[in-house]
Amino acid sequence: MRVQQGVRNTVLVALLAATSVQAAPVKSSAADKQLQNDAISAGLSLAGDARTAVETYWREQKRLPSNNAEAHLGVPASYASGPIRRLDIEGAGRVRVTLSAASGVDGGVILLVPTPSSSADSYAIDWACTTPSYSDIHDATNGTCDYSVTTR
Repeated sequence: MRVQQGVRNTVLVALLAATSVQAAPVKSSAADKQLQNDAISAGLSLAGDARTAVETYWREQKRLPSNNAEAHLGVPASYASGPIRRLDIEGAGRVRVTLSAASGVDGGVILLVPTPSSSADSYAIDWACTTPSYSDIHDATNGTCDYSVTTR
């Protein structure tokens, strides 16, 4: 009887231990966070190249491109490399970069939204960087990109 009780207690302790391990939240390490920030930086770098293409199209056509072909960029999936899944130019020149799980969010999105400037330079474009995917992007980008659940 004593042996059975001991076995039952051992099984109970093992079950409780397994349950607590499963319930423990997964925290990302500093190294994981750095890899995620590196993926976001790669996405922003690629978005910067697309931004230049949109600005060139604006200067030449006096309107914003509505797709990759108009901006003289490759098909969206052709940009898949490392943490980047695709790069899309959407209506009104919006640049959408979709990232892989390496960024911390599988299918995470960064958007660059152009607005023709009201400055004296009629060819200037003001850009806003937003994301519905990365709540800490403001810190990761030194304030150049903002988190917004609703995107423009």
